[in-house]
Amino acid sequence: MTSSKSARQTDIINAVQVQDPGSALIVLYDIELFDGNMAHFTPFNDEDGLSSLFFRDFRTDNVLEYTAIPIMAEGFDVSSEGAYSRPVMTVANISNLLHDSFGGLDFEQLIGRKVTRRITLAKYLYQASNDVASGSPIEFPRTVFIIDRIKEKNVLQVMFELS
Repeated sequence: MTSSKSARQTDIINAVQVQDPGSALIVLYDIELFDGNMAHFTPFNDEDGLSSLFFRDFRTDNVLEYTAIPIMAEGFDVSSEGAYSRPVMTVANISNLLHDSFGGLDFEQLIGRKVTRRITLAKYLYQASNDVASGSPIEFPRTVFIIDRIKEKNVLQVMFELS
């Protein structure tokens, strides 16, 4: 018997193996703050001007709100040889938006915190589907990184190196 989790991963794998999956690829980030609290962000901002996306939590049945902010991330390469990748995530800090979203934490306090990268299709987002039943979200396998250091910080952006 196939588990619900693997069946849902099969759904997304089958969806992207066609020439046109019929839906945009969506990247979501969960950033650990303190005492188990999380901040949820996405670089996605569609033509409708939505400021948030909603996606089911993989730990609970709750639906999480992902705030759209300018994020550029690169270096998530996967290789079976050599050193592990050290991705860089650059986040805009316009008007202290990022600082306020982190509950007032200084960026240095984020060093050592987990960043979970989640990838799905737009059609599997909460508001895009009429399916309100509980169950695990339909997404690719999650990747978890640790904020290793602040590579660069200025009034416009903060660049985190992950490990």
